[in-house]
Amino acid sequence: MGTTKPATQQRAPNGPMWRAVFAFYLIVLSSTAAGFVPRWAPVASLLSLPLTGFIVHWMMIDSRHRRHPIPFLSQDWCQLFPYLSLPAYLIWSRGWRGVGWLLLHLVVFVGFCTAISAICMLRGWSIPAAQ
Repeated sequence: MGTTKPATQQRAPNGPMWRAVFAFYLIVLSSTAAGFVPRWAPVASLLSLPLTGFIVHWMMIDSRHRRHPIPFLSQDWCQLFPYLSLPAYLIWSRGWRGVGWLLLHLVVFVGFCTAISAICMLRGWSIPAAQ
């Protein structure tokens, strides 16, 4: 009487995840640069909408691959509040690894913003004064 191995959970492909991470950092780059160069602000806001939609779309695909899809009525809330739903989804779907991913990208996010700010200041650009 041999024991049978439980069915392994099918892993989601990593390609879409890295594209979502790339989209996140494009949002960071455009938003930070728009703070220094006011004429880039419309471009940054227009760029952030489809990239945010792409990240939420990745979240829906990933949840289906993990065989725990996000309920249909909750998907609209994920679209409306992506900056709250994505961290919650990562922690819910990956547990402690999700917390690790969030902390890793928080550190990279702060470093990336600092580097962009330093480059802009070295080029002589400054944040416009509040009126």
